[in-house]
Amino acid sequence: ADALMPRKLAVTHLVFLVLATACAVTALAADAPTTAPASAAFVDGLLRAFAADAAKPRTPITLGEAVRDYRFWLIWVSVLCVAFAYGGVFVHLAQMLVGHGFTLTAAAGIVSTQGLAILAGRVGTGFLLDRLWAPLVTLPLLSAPAIACWLLAGDGLTTGFAVLSAVILGLATGAETDLIAFLAGRYFGMAHYGRIYGMLYMPFGLAS
Repeated sequence: ADALMPRKLAVTHLVFLVLATACAVTALAADAPTTAPASAAFVDGLLRAFAADAAKPRTPITLGEAVRDYRFWLIWVSVLCVAFAYGGVFVHLAQMLVGHGFTLTAAAGIVSTQGLAILAGRVGTGFLLDRLWAPLVTLPLLSAPAIACWLLAGDGLTTGFAVLSAVILGLATGAETDLIAFLAGRYFGMAHYGRIYGMLYMPFGLAS
């Protein structure tokens, strides 16, 4: 266990760095208010400003116009970082569990929980996006996989922690798909939605 600690720490630092970067970039893509009220009502004013921004209509733009928008590349890079951080872990979770000593049957059972978690992630993310500012939803959902990667990086993985890791990865995967779709329509309109969404989803395939 002691011999594996440096590797575990290295993996954890990498994951936290990449996910923190991805979440920060996604937050920067939002039209946050440029001024803050200097009073005790700061939080209330901030939330009101976010709500007003969410209600503001967007002019649909073409793909060519979208790629000249800094927010397009901020979202694109964030998707790339997130996919790089945990995409491979999600795909190869069964093999990793076998490497931890689980039987194929046990690994298959644990991995199956990802399907339910993906469904919950998609439904839950949509529910939250209807009620909260998008970056506030993005931050916890896409940072959580760092916990799963930390658990999977070392030895002595228990069944409970293995299931927890699978659920966390599933929730994040379900959330990411919905977040990309939401941000594409939110910031670039629906006139050329399919092309813009495809371009924003492309880094996930590249990095996974």
